[in-house]
Amino acid sequence: MRLRHGLARRRRRAAKHAHREAIRYGVTRREAAEREPTSARLDANRARQQRGERCATRPPAPRITSRAD
Repeated sequence: MRLRHGLARRRRRAAKHAHREAIRYGVTRREAAEREPTSARLDANRARQQRGERCATRPPAPRITSRAD
């Protein structure tokens, strides 16, 4: 199988996850897919993570810049 990159890969993973959730919770695939986080939300979370923030509620841990003497 060809290696999927970017959007195709993300879409495939989302579809597989929706299918699994549909089986587990007895909902339709579409309902399960609607519960998936949107790509915009995922991108925002990734950007937040790169800035060093853990999550929206908890502030980032203080950075230790120099060693205490």
